Amino acid sequence: MLNRAIDRLEESDLPGYKHAIFHLCDKYRRNLKISTIRQTGERLITFLSFFQALGRLSIEEICRKDIAAYVEHKQERGLKMTSVKNHRHTVYAFIQYLVDNEVLPLNILHKKIRIKLPEVLPKAISAEDLQQILAAITTVRDRALILLLLHTGMRIGQLLRVKMADIILPERKILLYLGEKNFQGRVVYYSSEAEQALKKWLAIRNPSSDYLFYGYAGRELSYVVAWMIMRKAVQKAGLSQRGYSLHSLRHTGLRQPAQGRRSS
Repeated sequence: MLNRAIDRLEESDLPGYKHAIFHLCDKYRRNLKISTIRQTGERLITFLSFFQALGRLSIEEICRKDIAAYVEHKQERGLKMTSVKNHRHTVYAFIQYLVDNEVLPLNILHKKIRIKLPEVLPKAISAEDLQQILAAITTVRDRALILLLLHTGMRIGQLLRVKMADIILPERKILLYLGEKNFQGRVVYYSSEAEQALKKWLAIRNPSSDYLFYGYAGRELSYVVAWMIMRKAVQKAGLSQRGYSLHSLRHTGLRQPAQGRRSS
């Protein structure tokens, strides 16, 4: 089991993966349970993947804001409070290991990130703030992604799984399949504003990918990338303190008049 965790880290080639391997070996020498070491390995891969998605190239670049962003990201994914705390504990245990081995400075452990209790419902975005957020998004792909989330009521996971074959352009609708075997599901419709943004994206996207929004090698775009698109737009609009998230888009869209959007 330990070898499998080490192999996964080596294959990942993520920033700091060698330190993560040494950290796991240290746990093994201290006779921690194999199941604990396995969970630690899985969580560290998740954290280091997120860290890399932030644009970091070296583990020495890590700062308190990165840890806060990771905890926030986990909360937005809808994880239970216990799971979020476990991820936070794993990250700080790794950080402590890096500090002990003089990879990171001691002050990174000062004022550890606290976990805030999530709101019962995501905060809806006011009309004025929404315009500021949209104005902050300049890339064609990102604008199409955000407007589709806003005007269809789709969850981010659903949108990231949408393939080109699922889109019926003349009818402005997207097919959402609930099961791959029986192809049962539902249909969502998008507004004329989302249609304009979508057409601009379709005009420049790589046609070799099956997915509407794709990442590396044409694969499904990751949640982390989508999360960062929204987070950067909110920051650029100067609205970081409002607590807006990807889920806020869906909640906002469902509260607005249809404006050309239907659902069935």
